[in-house]
Amino acid sequence: MRPQSKVITLLCIRDSLGKFLLLEKLRQPFIETFHFPAGKIHLGESWDDAAKREYREKISVYIPSLDLHSTVHVTISSDTLLLQDYIAVIYLAELADTAAHIPCKWVDKNEFQNANLMPGVPELIEHVTNSTHTTAEIRVTVP
Repeated sequence: MRPQSKVITLLCIRDSLGKFLLLEKLRQPFIETFHFPAGKIHLGESWDDAAKREYREKISVYIPSLDLHSTVHVTISSDTLLLQDYIAVIYLAELADTAAHIPCKWVDKNEFQNANLMPGVPELIEHVTNSTHTTAEIRVTVP
């Protein structure tokens, strides 16, 4: 069986100041880095239903409207090894609550260098803030 990309919903949540909500990764790969709330789309589940379920599971607060932004194919590799490959269906949302009850970080796009971000997150933030494209490819090589 050939390895295949997983398909996920990715939640790009911003606060009223424009900062992005990122969660700490508790499993490999890239453990203890910060990433967008995301999760696999279950068999038979629509993209919208999967995004709403992930929001409830990861954020545990009132679900605002989620707006479909784009789909992005993300590939993260080292020089010799494919580390992650996924297709993200990206939804946008705004959250007034600072979600202090979950291990999260609010990051302004100018704070990338000081945040321990999972590879691909800065590129995804750039895509969401600067792109009007409905599809994109992001390729990241890590040391």
